[in-house]
Amino acid sequence: MPTLKKRGALTSLVFGMQGLGLAFGPVVALTLEASGLPPDSIWRIMFAVGALPPLAVLYLRRTMPESPRYKALVRGDVDDAAKDMAIYSTGQLQAEVEQKTKPSSIGLGQMLSNPKYLLLILGTGGAWFLNDYAFYGNAISTPEIIKMLAPTSSTMTGSAWALIIFVAFAIPGYLASIFFMDAIGHRRLQWIGFAVMAVAFATMALVPGITHEVAPFLVVYGISFFFIEFGPNCTTFVIPAEVFPTSIRTTGHGMAAGIGKFGAFVGTFVFPFISAEGGIKGAMLFSSGVAILGVILTKLTLPEPSGKTLEALGGEDVTAHAVAGPTSRHSGLLVESSPQS
Repeated sequence: MPTLKKRGALTSLVFGMQGLGLAFGPVVALTLEASGLPPDSIWRIMFAVGALPPLAVLYLRRTMPESPRYKALVRGDVDDAAKDMAIYSTGQLQAEVEQKTKPSSIGLGQMLSNPKYLLLILGTGGAWFLNDYAFYGNAISTPEIIKMLAPTSSTMTGSAWALIIFVAFAIPGYLASIFFMDAIGHRRLQWIGFAVMAVAFATMALVPGITHEVAPFLVVYGISFFFIEFGPNCTTFVIPAEVFPTSIRTTGHGMAAGIGKFGAFVGTFVFPFISAEGGIKGAMLFSSGVAILGVILTKLTLPEPSGKTLEALGGEDVTAHAVAGPTSRHSGLLVESSPQS
């Protein structure tokens, strides 16, 4: 089956590992809190544990081979790309080269002076910023939100509820994104997710008495988390990896991610101030407005990448095709197709 039909799912599967990290964090916190260690030691240990995954990433990234698409379209070395593709697929997928592709490279200056790419940076980075504001502002502040709902609850109770919400709502949201993203459409799923987030946040802010009832509030809060993961938290990672040409794909994705992480910082930093001034209602109403902006920005600035080849999205001229098996042919360059299942 061509990976074109599952590109979003495969990319989302990589990002979905974040869901396991979301659950692992509260588990570590609960374990340390149950051990009786002083709070000053607990946060230090958690920081130390958090240093281990980046070390693993540094090693794995250094051993990762270059993609065949980059070799073919940017370096112009189609033969070497075809050899790599055969090796990666253990000989099941072979590329037949009809003509050498012309190397294409877009400089950073060209990228930043091109209105098309600037709009894509605005769309991908802006949506990622808005999503990360809502996601990290609420996720990291979950124990604080529990404390505002139930002032007599302990820190351990807040961590336990955070774990329950992540397991019951966030992880299923990641799984739903993996299974349904390509069928729904990446851009469409993003604005749908933002829209449901806006409704959920507005419900928590405006329904009378809901902030005084722990269970109903946490159900709606959990629904907002489900649609964060089902929608923009996955799609804001996937779409920037699709809409930029090969030679600036990682640059565009990196810019979008950087803007997004600035949103995470803003959300984490600002949320306590907003909640201190306006309580849970004020914080949720502000988050609802942020989600509405996400709907607008997604619809106005981003194309629908689902069902299109990366070369078509990037406006690149492709003169090679991949062959799955002895006779079947699929359009797209090198890694855009895969063996029939």
